Amino acid sequence: MKNFRSDTPPQKKPEGSRKLVVLNNSCQVDQVIRGEWMTLKVLPQNGLPSGIYQLSEAQRPDANKDGNLKENIGQVLFSDSRSIFQLTNGKIIQHEKALIEESLKPDSPSLNIGSHVAISYINGRISAIKGIQESEVKQDQQLTKKTINHGHSL
Repeated sequence: MKNFRSDTPPQKKPEGSRKLVVLNNSCQVDQVIRGEWMTLKVLPQNGLPSGIYQLSEAQRPDANKDGNLKENIGQVLFSDSRSIFQLTNGKIIQHEKALIEESLKPDSPSLNIGSHVAISYINGRISAIKGIQESEVKQDQQLTKKTINHGHSL
């Protein structure tokens, strides 16, 4: 049996990894640069639940190439030039920004950080993007608070 030491430092993330630290009414964007976490910017919390979100652990959406509709409901967590990250069902989903921009219509909801949206896929393509009411996300947020911090204390 292996003897695990509790004072073992956590495994370092690869160069370029990013995380969001949401607490105290702010959202801090950090990135690994030259082996160390560096703060790139601090944004308002925008209604995001408190937590530490490792963007490098984001999953690709289930694009349901089998013809069945798959809907991702949750808050927009972060956006960069290539991706939109969404917090849904306690997971971080990384959507391709180009695919989302192709699917936007004049009446599409805003995709600002903290906004509540449903992004649906069918046959490998985005079929709909719609805004949702915050009350529809309350249950999802409770699940998120229990699962997203991956053992990190706030």
